[in-house]
Amino acid sequence: MRWAKPIQRRSPGQKSAHLILSVTDTHTANRAMANGLVICNCRIYVDKIKKEPTRCLKCQGWNHFANECSSPTDKCGNCSEDHRTSQCPHPHRKACVSCKTDSHASWSRECPTFLKKVDECNRRNPENALQFIPTAESWTWTARPSEQQPLPRADSPAQPQPSQQPSRAQQRPPGAPQASARMGHLHPTQHMGPGRPSGLDLTPS
Repeated sequence: MRWAKPIQRRSPGQKSAHLILSVTDTHTANRAMANGLVICNCRIYVDKIKKEPTRCLKCQGWNHFANECSSPTDKCGNCSEDHRTSQCPHPHRKACVSCKTDSHASWSRECPTFLKKVDECNRRNPENALQFIPTAESWTWTARPSEQQPLPRADSPAQPQPSQQPSRAQQRPPGAPQASARMGHLHPTQHMGPGRPSGLDLTPS
């Protein structure tokens, strides 16, 4: 179990975070993703970890790990200067080694180079498109819902009112286990204390 983003990289005033949790079997993981988990009387959402491109934490390059890196010098993931990220003297300064820009850090998940690498990785790993970890049960082969819905055109037919939208239970794949409580958003300062997660990524160990 670990935080998805290192504590030292949290934004000032951040009140929620994602937690990476490992479980011992696929069935438990799928049930958690289908129903969520209850922590401190609040049900939170769980998502499967997808395979992502490999970024070197030494040179900030791609397709290799730091222990395989042939670069003679370190590149900072924050400011792109020649020192280790953990020893950065100005961690709030941002510069990307891949994009050669100061609009974001090398570790940013909004980095255009990273997003391009993610698309390439998804094409190589079609299981990334699956919402659950596939088993013999047919509902575990459900594709992920689209993360971004297109904006309606001005001349398009009126959209259904919120009361007409299908509920989460109606959207659940046939055969998937049903949740007994309403899904909700976790307010960490109220339910769990500062720095606790508002969502979890999940993978079987």
